[in-house]
Amino acid sequence: MKNLWLKTIHSDNTKLFMTPETPILGKKVEVKIRVKNNTEVKKIILQRKYNGETVLRQSLKSYVRKDFRYYVFELEVNEPVIQYRFIIETNEKLYFYNQVGIFDYYTLDCFDFKIIADQYMPKWVRQSVFYQIFPDRFYNGNKDNDVQDGQFIYDGYKSQKKDWNAPLEPYEKTGNLNFYGGDLEGITEKIEYLQELGVTALYLTPIFEAPSSHKYDCTDFEQVDPHFGGNKALQELVENLHKKGMKIILDISINHTGITHSWFKEHPEYYGKKVNGETEFWCGVKTLPVLSYENQELHDVIYKNEDSILKRYVKEPFYIDGWRFDVGHNVGRLNGYQGYQALWRNIRTNLKEQNKELYLMAEHWGDASEYLQGDMWDGTMNYFGFYRPITKYFDVNDVAYTWQMEYSLPKKDTANRCKTEIVQYYGRIPGQLQDYLLNSLSSHDVMRLGDFTKEETFISAMILQFLFKGTPCVYYGEENGLEGVKSFTEGNRVPMEWDLGKANARIRNIYKKMIELRKTNPVLQEGSFVVLDSPDHLAYLRFDDELAFLYVDMIPGETVLDLCVLPIIEKIDLIFGENISYQLEKDKIYLQSKTKQPVLLQMNIG
Repeated sequence: MKNLWLKTIHSDNTKLFMTPETPILGKKVEVKIRVKNNTEVKKIILQRKYNGETVLRQSLKSYVRKDFRYYVFELEVNEPVIQYRFIIETNEKLYFYNQVGIFDYYTLDCFDFKIIADQYMPKWVRQSVFYQIFPDRFYNGNKDNDVQDGQFIYDGYKSQKKDWNAPLEPYEKTGNLNFYGGDLEGITEKIEYLQELGVTALYLTPIFEAPSSHKYDCTDFEQVDPHFGGNKALQELVENLHKKGMKIILDISINHTGITHSWFKEHPEYYGKKVNGETEFWCGVKTLPVLSYENQELHDVIYKNEDSILKRYVKEPFYIDGWRFDVGHNVGRLNGYQGYQALWRNIRTNLKEQNKELYLMAEHWGDASEYLQGDMWDGTMNYFGFYRPITKYFDVNDVAYTWQMEYSLPKKDTANRCKTEIVQYYGRIPGQLQDYLLNSLSSHDVMRLGDFTKEETFISAMILQFLFKGTPCVYYGEENGLEGVKSFTEGNRVPMEWDLGKANARIRNIYKKMIELRKTNPVLQEGSFVVLDSPDHLAYLRFDDELAFLYVDMIPGETVLDLCVLPIIEKIDLIFGENISYQLEKDKIYLQSKTKQPVLLQMNIG
């Protein structure tokens, strides 16, 4: 068939196609593109911007390896950011290849490949498997610090001390003052459990002093909540994690505080106002007044001073490994003041000067590519590029819309539409940052996926999670099939079940297997990816020069996939799947399944 080569072309910013991995301003960088050897391609040219001018560069050389022709280009890194695409010349027409794919028409610059000079990234992140903990619901390690019934009143509700096995109730009955007694000492006590599971980094929702169980309504950023064990408990937790080679990042909202924070009375100038002069509250929640970064002193207090909030926890005596910024897309955006870009750049500069290995990750539900250009965040909770398209594909309503509107989801989202949503987003993010997106199936903000899918579907999504470009994050209890309460949002924050005899052994064993697979195969941490063309099955490929992993969401019957983007495949091993038959013929793989199930293949490349 004519133009078969179109599906074989590939380039990206992994070490297979770009060296060095961290280009240096003023030095040179080598980039490559490869295509299966053919007679139709006359030449490949690199188009880049040079001080704003579009210039074309001929390849330095080309060579054939493993049935592919590689075209090699050498670029001068004369600017902090280099944008480029490839032009493929054939006898019939010109094609243009960028991060989204190959086209026979002009494409937008926003989808070009990007090289960011001097972009040091915390590589430990992409080598990690994260585990998110909602501290009050994980484990009670010290009953002496538990909140008591009626100990305090907040927003019209009294605090409630709950038995660990007591059913969870909605906000209307508790006001988020339902406390189950989990604390930092409990997490420290369960480090051995976490290590046995295989996770290597923890992400804790907020732990600073606050009246609610979720603690996004902070009253004092300088104090770990005494009901979580106080500052000493944090110090001991970090020390014990680091001794075991594990990392920890903390969650914080620098967009707002709780209304009981001392700043609200003592520093009203720190807070924003509406046009009518009234206090601005986050999303209208009257307990969450919004901070205004028009006030310069607030910059000093939050991140500039040596004893600022963000700096104090990254150095002695705490030494945390990173921050997760709550509602990061809202920070520094307040009506007439929209200084968020400069604010985030300053935060990054100040914190990375303290420790360049810090992981700076933020919450963003939509297109966060503006923040992911190397000068603001390292990554995000990857709702837009992973969670939303993947859960929609598996027939779960998009929570980013359902909390504001009612709509009917198509009974089955197509694989091609899912592919488009993934590829268009990754096409806007520089390759050097793609490994640092945090991929979750559930969190404290979204319902547990397993509550809304059949077990086989959940397992399929979970296997894909560990293959997906970015870094996987397990929400506490997911590894055991922990069920939440489906009828209300806070139902995802159920207490952890510590009787492992009640755990779903199948789900737990697959989690452990996937965690180990991820940790021991660099291709899953930093390799290339392709979402394959397949209208009925989501098919996802990770690969480097020696190894490839293929995920397929199989349905009964035969599936044929084109693997021509890979060199010659010498060996195939079935990692997951039952009663699967498969056969490789030239560049195609034929798979047969009697049931709907996830299939994972490992392929050795010749």
